[in-house]
Amino acid sequence: MKMTFLFACFLTPFLVSGCAKSNNASLLWDDIGDSARRAALAPETWGPAGAAALVAAGGWDDKIQASASKHRWLMSGDTSPEELSNDLKEAVTPIYLLSMVLATPPAAENADALEWKAENVALLAVNREGSDSLANLLKKKSGRDRPDGEPDDAMPSKHVMYTSVHTSFARRNLDYVDMDPNWRTAAKTGLYLLDGMEALSRVEADKHYPADVLMGMAVGNFLANFSFNLLLEEKNEQAVKLAIVPEGRGWKLELDRVW
Repeated sequence: MKMTFLFACFLTPFLVSGCAKSNNASLLWDDIGDSARRAALAPETWGPAGAAALVAAGGWDDKIQASASKHRWLMSGDTSPEELSNDLKEAVTPIYLLSMVLATPPAAENADALEWKAENVALLAVNREGSDSLANLLKKKSGRDRPDGEPDDAMPSKHVMYTSVHTSFARRNLDYVDMDPNWRTAAKTGLYLLDGMEALSRVEADKHYPADVLMGMAVGNFLANFSFNLLLEEKNEQAVKLAIVPEGRGWKLELDRVW
């Protein structure tokens, strides 16, 4: 079975609109580079990616998948693993929305807070569409068959990428919710467990191998953290801003570095 590990830099459909100052573009690229670096170094990115590499290098993919499918480590009742994975995928959207509603940057006024929330939702929508397109591309490039025999559709897991994008945004939003730190840690831990349950249910359902779901988790977390770092994280006065503007019959996203 052909195995190719693909680490891709997420190119969102942003159209960079520069300001008049000549050094603005270089500053914007500095922001992009810093955001990408921190997203790649986040434990929720390199941890699953490293685990996927370890599983593949050890030749354990088939053994773990077969054992999970046989023994149903997660699901032993009437609910099938595939049904569970679909239920978990549907659950992450309301979880994210709740985190977005509760989150408010500490220094933001009412109008600024609403603008931040709108950008939060818009950016999640971009990540959802972008992760779907990227997953399709990586599946074709990896040339990896699913355990159930479906060709060229295994790596990475689209279900897990989708879930990870939402839970990553929710975890980041929790940093802007006024709550007890212990409760925040507990909530973030629960979101990590949700990611793990989604991944394991896909393996038990014979839809993916462990490396597939781990890479889906890594890529999904990278995309979400990168965009959150760049556009939603609290920064100083020199910040990157997201704008949604009409163009022709559709819309475009613009990135500006404002002073």
